[in-house]
Amino acid sequence: MRVVLMMAAAAVLQACVMQQADPAYADTAPATQEAQHLDILFVNSETTVFSDDEKTYIRGVLAESERAVRRLLPQLDKRVTIDVKMIDHDLDIVGGVTGMAEMPGKVTFLVSSQYPGGVMAAADHGLRYASFHEFHHLERGWTIRNNAFGRGIDIAVVNEGLADVFAETYSGRTSPSLAYPPEVGAWAAEILTLPRDADYNTWMNQHPDGRTALGYKTGRYLVFQAIEKSGKTILELSDLPVAEIWRLAGFPYERA
Repeated sequence: MRVVLMMAAAAVLQACVMQQADPAYADTAPATQEAQHLDILFVNSETTVFSDDEKTYIRGVLAESERAVRRLLPQLDKRVTIDVKMIDHDLDIVGGVTGMAEMPGKVTFLVSSQYPGGVMAAADHGLRYASFHEFHHLERGWTIRNNAFGRGIDIAVVNEGLADVFAETYSGRTSPSLAYPPEVGAWAAEILTLPRDADYNTWMNQHPDGRTALGYKTGRYLVFQAIEKSGKTILELSDLPVAEIWRLAGFPYERA
């Protein structure tokens, strides 16, 4: 599941959980015609408050993204609850926004008040990309709770890769932090040797040897390889099991 793209974002999330859970900071957005399938809750940080204009803009971005994704992935949950939380930390590497699909029908986004250009700039780039990514997770069943998949980094990289390529293809935004190096094929082979209980953060976010976002970069590579070798689209791949995507990418996958 996509909690973060980088270790720094993971640390931000852990540091903010207690503060952001305080209902005193919450502001619920009523269901409107623009977001009739969405229940949006805004949560301010201790020092920064969402302005009315920022809320309106964010609602618009989320509603537009939801409509576009629903046309592409019609099995998306009929109604989606979204928490949009302000944080006062740097998330520049992920476009000012990171997110997580918490459970079926529930997504949380963290929006940085420190992003260059402000919250609206973060919403326009980071939130637009992240919403396509996280809605893809909901439709596929790759959530933190009530997950439809088993454990394993080999599973995580495929599901994250699918969501990233989907977002890159249809959101009109990109994530430059996920560019992969020439040796990424060796990373994929390395991941296939890992035990089922391999540490998620090590292989997805920050490896002790200095590699960052290793799992996300590998997943993006695998999906592009599967597209190139099979001729299938990202939408067609999104309906396939993990094992099939590994095989279409050219890797022998023999796990149950």
